Amino acid sequence: MTVRFIALYEIPAAPAAFDRHYYDVHIPLARRLPGLRRYTIGGDLVAVRGGFPY
Repeated sequence: MTVRFIALYEIPAAPAAFDRHYYDVHIPLARRLPGLRRYTIGGDLVAVRGGFPY
């Protein structure tokens, strides 16, 4: 079974601090999920319609 979880974040006021917290806190938590085989991180998304809220 494949399960996908997508999280969209608004552009942070302090991108370096956001990245540091994401990689130091969120990724280690996600890696502890039972049965996790892999994860991917994407960036530089472009909206098909509208602006750049994420």
